[in-house]
Amino acid sequence: MNTATIILANDCLQQRNIPPIKLTTSNESHQSDPDPYEVGRRYGPIVRADILTYGYHLPPEWFGKAVPTPRMSAQQEAAMDGPSGCLAASRRELTGSHTLDSPVARQISSKSFVESLEDPKVKAVTADWSACMTKKGYSYKSPLQALSKADLKTPKASAQELHVAAADYSCKVSTDLISTWQRVEIKIQETEIAKHLPQLKEADAQRARIMAKAERIIDQGA
Repeated sequence: MNTATIILANDCLQQRNIPPIKLTTSNESHQSDPDPYEVGRRYGPIVRADILTYGYHLPPEWFGKAVPTPRMSAQQEAAMDGPSGCLAASRRELTGSHTLDSPVARQISSKSFVESLEDPKVKAVTADWSACMTKKGYSYKSPLQALSKADLKTPKASAQELHVAAADYSCKVSTDLISTWQRVEIKIQETEIAKHLPQLKEADAQRARIMAKAERIIDQGA
């Protein structure tokens, strides 16, 4: 829960004669999970310094900022839960029927990626990348396959993973895979953006309104 949501939830709790939620101290905070649409892994890792250190694992800084963990009693949890609970009520008050996310933007992102996989240029450069990896002693059909084979459940990358990731990156550079793939996706996205421009502009405006409202709530509740 973000700060504005908690402030609204606390107003709701007080109306029900329930004590407000208190946030834990910073050393009890947790890292928020990274948004897969934000971390730029659609072609696998592409930042050399990160690859040499973390392999296919996400670098620590790619995770969100520390998020204070709400400490709730059983009474507070009961009042927060459910469609008529204070959490749902506070989210409705903050965003209405909208979200910060744009379904259209995500749809375009997904469409461009899926369609790019069938593009002749992407298929050709992926084959070049695969041949490059074969010369280095690794058998993968695509960077996505190499990423999928990495054991990301371990705390950190193994020596083998670091070697594979380094080879992966080297082949991406030598074959110009990333820029080729990006150009194909951008062309698809530009076509889709033109088709859905009014919806995208409205989504941007709605996001700005929600963020401004959240800032006002925080300022008033601080």
